[in-house]
Amino acid sequence: MIMIANVFYRLTVLTTLTLLSLSANAYTFDDLGTLGGIYSSANGINASGQVIGVSSDVNGNNHGVLWSNGTMTDLGAFTPTNINSSGQISGQSGSHAAILSNGTLTDLDPVGAYSYAYGINDSGKVVGYSYVASDPYVMHATLWDNGTATDLGTLGGRNTWASGINASGKIVGYSDYSARWDGVPTSLGSLPLGAPISQANAINASGQAVGSASVDSYGGVMHATLWDHNGVATDLGSLGAYTSEALAINATGEIVGSSFLSNSVIHATLWKDGYLYDLNSFLNPNEINAGWVLQTARGINDNGDIVGTAVKNGQQSAFLLSVAAVPEIETPVMFMIGLGLIGFLTKRLRKTQS
Repeated sequence: MIMIANVFYRLTVLTTLTLLSLSANAYTFDDLGTLGGIYSSANGINASGQVIGVSSDVNGNNHGVLWSNGTMTDLGAFTPTNINSSGQISGQSGSHAAILSNGTLTDLDPVGAYSYAYGINDSGKVVGYSYVASDPYVMHATLWDNGTATDLGTLGGRNTWASGINASGKIVGYSDYSARWDGVPTSLGSLPLGAPISQANAINASGQAVGSASVDSYGGVMHATLWDHNGVATDLGSLGAYTSEALAINATGEIVGSSFLSNSVIHATLWKDGYLYDLNSFLNPNEINAGWVLQTARGINDNGDIVGTAVKNGQQSAFLLSVAAVPEIETPVMFMIGLGLIGFLTKRLRKTQS
């Protein structure tokens, strides 16, 4: 009886863990298509599942695009780079940083020579870079807030840019090293064994930043890197022995980007709960047999939905991996499965004892 009780306990635990793993998140793959051309790429996704990116048309011209509720909208010459929860889009119009809000396009730098916008937060604050008026060959990280442009300065070097901004206004980017701006620029530094080369690409609500940093003494190999809110850097590794890069991070700390394999092929990647995943492992056999390869993941929202660029038969297309939870198995069903397993094992034990 003691043996059977132990078996019952172990089977209950095993069954519960197995069924919980079956109800874990999986992904549904969607090809977001193009405007009739041979190329499209997704750059960002917001909490509502709106996706922004770029697509070529039948004449080979690139257009900004918005995918929303299954509809693709042509944004014309505006090149989108990111989108916030209310649907405001940062990007570039002509040679200037711009923001598209409720169908209205606003030039953020009307008197500047050249500027570019990378990130936007839910307050509509935009970050990027602009060339300084005193020297057309020097660009500085810039914050645009309600029509006011602020030069964020440097850490002593010439060129700097801002790549991401979170809800509280903390900014990350590059200034000789990866940098964080929270009133003043602060170096995030590099990895302990690498050359002093790094760049931060995105920051989440808690202040975690991601990007890449050198892992060798001469800067030839860069690895995806996570900086915690205290600035401590962690090497996130790669799918091979080569370069990887982290491009986006959500509120729960899920990170996406890309990594080269040992055969120099690039694959989209996910870092989650301390593990590195090749996103191609989440494709089903039909999608793999059709020739789809997910190359780069550029955006992830707080739900875990991922966007980026895939390739099929030499043609690049924007993709969406939507989180699709496997339906949970009801408690009575779990109980009956457990009883079935126990009954089976009990019969086997009786046969063994006889």
